[in-house]
Amino acid sequence: MNPKLERTFVVRKVRAGTIYKLIVVGLTVAALPLGLLFGVAGALGADTVRVNGRPIHGPTALVVGTGLTAVLLPLAGVFLATGVCFGLWVVSLFRPTSVRVVLAAPSAGVGVVEAPDVDFPA
Repeated sequence: MNPKLERTFVVRKVRAGTIYKLIVVGLTVAALPLGLLFGVAGALGADTVRVNGRPIHGPTALVVGTGLTAVLLPLAGVFLATGVCFGLWVVSLFRPTSVRVVLAAPSAGVGVVEAPDVDFPA
């Protein structure tokens, strides 16, 4: 990796919107294949998808399994991100946090601006 594109920043506060975006999108995208897998298993006859305690089979299980995953995981992600925001806020009361980032290469796309070399006071 190009060391010029990798930076470590010491931050006092991370915006809540950033935390919500990372957790909700990451959790949903990561678990959607699992919901799809449960839906396929239900479509093939396994009792993996249940609504009101009753198993659903056939093509309906594929739609319901994936749909429930797509609806319920963002809601769970919001609760998780709220807890993470609270925890990071408590930690920020005692010490700053360092964040290691990899900057986008200038040729990566439109609107990418190279970050200037700035030394922030300690």
